[in-house]
Amino acid sequence: MILQQKLIGNGYYNVSWFKIPSFNSNFIKLIAVFTMFLDHYAIAFMCECSTAYEAFRILGRITTPIMCFFIAEGYHHTSDIKKYFLRLLIAAIISHFPNALLFGYSIWEFWHATSVMWALLCGLAALVIYNSEKLNFVFKIFMIGLCCFASYPATWNYIAVLWVLLFGICRDNKTKLAGFVLIGLIYITQWYVYASSLPLYLRLGIFGAIPLLALYNGQRGYSNKVIQYGFYIFYPLHMLLLYFATIIL
Repeated sequence: MILQQKLIGNGYYNVSWFKIPSFNSNFIKLIAVFTMFLDHYAIAFMCECSTAYEAFRILGRITTPIMCFFIAEGYHHTSDIKKYFLRLLIAAIISHFPNALLFGYSIWEFWHATSVMWALLCGLAALVIYNSEKLNFVFKIFMIGLCCFASYPATWNYIAVLWVLLFGICRDNKTKLAGFVLIGLIYITQWYVYASSLPLYLRLGIFGAIPLLALYNGQRGYSNKVIQYGFYIFYPLHMLLLYFATIIL
């Protein structure tokens, strides 16, 4: 018998005789924020040889796929793509400085290293380019390639760009998750191509995002300006606080 699945009002998927919980975007974003904090806390304060360090870092791999997913969701739901792009640009500029301070980069060498926000911005640009009706296919591919190239200084670089693009193009769960895994495998094989401080097995943590994305119910949940901008504010703020904590402690 084929099990029938549908979303019912109390936030659960009804699958034949049992219920599977579903999550709105606010709940999934909160998980992403929490795992991101654990990841950065481990980098700032923990010994790399400890089990706790490895556990926090592997949990931290969940964050970026979720961020990429909701950048693409934001693209489809925003009423003003220019304002959305501008918000992300401002967040990328502001986040560069605490990111550089926390991870020991020069704040003046943007082209050397910057935050994942820049990669997300490049991903949004790639998605806008892909959906443009004014550009031919060859030029779109060229411009998307430039977006991948421009993202190189950022954490997660072109992987984040490709994830945003994929999530924006593929709207059904099966195609979306299959594409996510394919790009995830590219991320994992990066370890073989060039040196990385993150061990190969910790990169597998990205697949922890799959159940969360699969259980997304398409709903935003309660929303106000504090919640809307809180996710933008928390990213640079928590890195700045961790940086000051490393100085004090």
